[in-house]
Amino acid sequence: MAQAGEAEAQLENEMMLTQLEKKATQQSPPSANVQQTILWIFKSHVLATAMVTSWLLLGTLAYIVLDGMRAADALYFSVQVGFSIGFGSLAETRPESRIYSCFHMITGGLMLGTIIGSWFEAAVDWQANLKEQIKHEHKLAQIMERAESDGVIDLEERAMILKHKCGGFWKTQLGEFAGSSLITFGWIGIGVAFAMVHQQLHFDEALEFAVSAVTTAGLMGFAADENSLSTGAAVFCAFFCFIGVPLYAVWVTKWATVLMEEDAKRTATQEAAELLKVGVDDDVAAHYVREFMPLLYPIEDDGGFLEAELYAEKKERICPSNPAQESTTPLVDALLIHLINEDVIDLEMVVGFRAGWLATAGKRHVDSFQKDCLLQSERQGVHL
Repeated sequence: MAQAGEAEAQLENEMMLTQLEKKATQQSPPSANVQQTILWIFKSHVLATAMVTSWLLLGTLAYIVLDGMRAADALYFSVQVGFSIGFGSLAETRPESRIYSCFHMITGGLMLGTIIGSWFEAAVDWQANLKEQIKHEHKLAQIMERAESDGVIDLEERAMILKHKCGGFWKTQLGEFAGSSLITFGWIGIGVAFAMVHQQLHFDEALEFAVSAVTTAGLMGFAADENSLSTGAAVFCAFFCFIGVPLYAVWVTKWATVLMEEDAKRTATQEAAELLKVGVDDDVAAHYVREFMPLLYPIEDDGGFLEAELYAEKKERICPSNPAQESTTPLVDALLIHLINEDVIDLEMVVGFRAGWLATAGKRHVDSFQKDCLLQSERQGVHL
């Protein structure tokens, strides 16, 4: 266990140093140019929130002075114009206010565009970090395999280590998207409840208000009385949009990262396979397809587990019938071809391994059945 622990600790230290370096880079403002400085500001959630809040309050003050609006109406108008929602409940009465609205809309678009740009850059950085994480996970898996084969750790200890590494569903990109979905739709539910209770809207109207507010569609706003909203409605709507619009943007970004995660994993796996294929002759790959594959991937017609179509597809990926066609060898097969090329394994070893695997199949089934029975009895509180 000591050897595996040392290797794992070394791997953890490497990952921690990398994370600290990136964190320090993100926390210290760059001095290269203005563009980088602006992106750094908007990557900081506190600074970005402070800037957006100040900008909306400036708009509120402008509408109070230029159009004579009440404070609550001015706040509501500043938010819905700045975020390009455009409910249309209130109307401006003075030319100078309309001129300022043009400035307010343009600066709002620039500000939101900068925020989205900073999030996109963060997503690109995340994709690069994911590739590094995949490499570290491969290293850790190799360490565990080696330690297990040397008898340093057993299967139970390995399962505990890997379970600790996984950290649960909510730490994955899909888990973060699910969490963001709960928050976003929960916030929409709050908007629906307020519109139904305070504004006496029907459910369909309240739902349209809440969704069109956070998505900036602005299809359904609150009814105004003599070009003014009640204080409660104006303040709530402004606060609801101020929180809801960024929540929706984060939700969309999380969904994009879910899609990017799958693409990043495929790319990293393919890059690893390509690296393994460097220096490997095509004749070795053909030899692998001809001699090794029938043993490793027996098809169903011969009593195996792989369908004939999938077998043919795998062969085509490893050795394309058209030499000009780009090869996309799976990572596991690329590793085996690499080991064959380096004379690490040969056909006799694979034949012996297959024979031993088949010979112990019965024992594995029995062990698996006993473990299932033991788990079932523990769940039912019965001791065997």
